[in-house]
Amino acid sequence: EHRMGMLAALRDRFGERVAFWPRDNEPRQFGRDYNDLMASVAVMVGDSWQGARSYWSNRVFECVGRGGFMVHPAVPGLVELLPEGMGVAYFPPGDWQAMCEVIERWVADDEGRSEACAKGLEFVRENHSYTARMRHMLDVMASEGAFR
Repeated sequence: EHRMGMLAALRDRFGERVAFWPRDNEPRQFGRDYNDLMASVAVMVGDSWQGARSYWSNRVFECVGRGGFMVHPAVPGLVELLPEGMGVAYFPPGDWQAMCEVIERWVADDEGRSEACAKGLEFVRENHSYTARMRHMLDVMASEGAFR
């Protein structure tokens, strides 16, 4: 119900200007295909699972880490890990009008979006690549005595 409400709001507000991936009967994009998708759209819109208070998928970091721009619900934890303006903008979860306003703001601001994407790309590379996350996890485990 939640996801259907979001998709309906996007279709109602943006009509033919909005597209959804993966397309029917097509696989999800990976690798270079995903990079090409990021380069072909101004703004990606993400969602979170509303059954969990602090959940988001890796798509946020995949998008921003490939130089894309993501509009996403302001999920606790995510907004601290990936600050607003670092290739991402947030809206209150479930507030579809706010979501659409955030999308319109960033689609209209090519220069600001480009700057935010560059900042986000670098920020994700430094802080949220799989290598950086694994390093952090191992550091935490070592500090808590998991290793000798």
